[in-house]
Amino acid sequence: MRRFPGKGSDLNPLSRFEAVQREKLEFEKERKRISVREDNSRSILTRNLSPDIPFSVSINPYRGCDHGCVYCYARPTHNYLDLSAGADFETIIFAKRKSAVLLRQEWQKRNYTVSPIALSGITDCYQTIEEKEQITQSILSLIDEYNHPVTILTKSSLVTRDIPILKKLASKNLVSVSISLSSLNPSLTARLEPRASTPRARLSAMEELSSAGIPTGIMTAPLIPFLNDNELESVLKAARQAGALFAGYTILRLPHDVKEIFADFLEREFPLHKDRILHKITEIQGESQDSAGEFFARMTGQGEYARMLAERFRIATKKLGYASFPELNVRAFTPPGKSLNLFS
Repeated sequence: MRRFPGKGSDLNPLSRFEAVQREKLEFEKERKRISVREDNSRSILTRNLSPDIPFSVSINPYRGCDHGCVYCYARPTHNYLDLSAGADFETIIFAKRKSAVLLRQEWQKRNYTVSPIALSGITDCYQTIEEKEQITQSILSLIDEYNHPVTILTKSSLVTRDIPILKKLASKNLVSVSISLSSLNPSLTARLEPRASTPRARLSAMEELSSAGIPTGIMTAPLIPFLNDNELESVLKAARQAGALFAGYTILRLPHDVKEIFADFLEREFPLHKDRILHKITEIQGESQDSAGEFFARMTGQGEYARMLAERFRIATKKLGYASFPELNVRAFTPPGKSLNLFS
């Protein structure tokens, strides 16, 4: 699996929650080494009440993400740890090594209600340190043991490592996997997502998953005006040819420090297009993108441009024969300590 050694952000702005704010600090030009720390959270499930997010519960095995995607909406979550949304987010990673233990405890609660668990809702469950940490793999092994439905979203070809587990889950209609792909241009993705898998590797992962009988889809995300939006149809076509059965998309949103980080990235990489891109994003998402905004509109934007993208997506997915996202089995789950015998 090829990985780019670069960094995503040159900035390391301080947390917005610090009492005293200082001027932004420029991140050193050399890549900072990734530091992995243990996350001692006492719960593992994150509940979601937003109606425009297609899951109600998720697990994030990691806090922070070493993929270094410069546009990542999750970057500001590092502020809650008194760390920066910039360089800290992609180099100081917290690993939830007790995830499987905590998940088993959740399932033993009498009031537990089964709903597909999303891996991950915030940061990539197959980011590069997963190859060593194997936290996601341990969660999937537990999910397989107790027949719990799960959905996966990743931009890493490392997901193919777990095909043996995913294949068993698929045979029981307990899993779907979505691969996130923003562009087919490796030069662009190397700058936008410096340590994520290449477009070719992600398409190959789709082929492997699909060939193994695992329901696989594509998320063309995020679409960025004047940067990758022209690739919408070509990405959908390439993914369909690779075996993707269902598709989704989102338009870029820049909450809190992400706006500053992304603007700095554009100044560095695409200075002639910076103002045009930022102006269009503001037109689509509004002046302030810090709050959730209107449900549903925040994912696909508002205005003529957003409507045009929605129509292009609709036409392309219909032409290519994409289906709806699969409904997973929520009735096969057997909580730890409970018998499979219905008459026991």
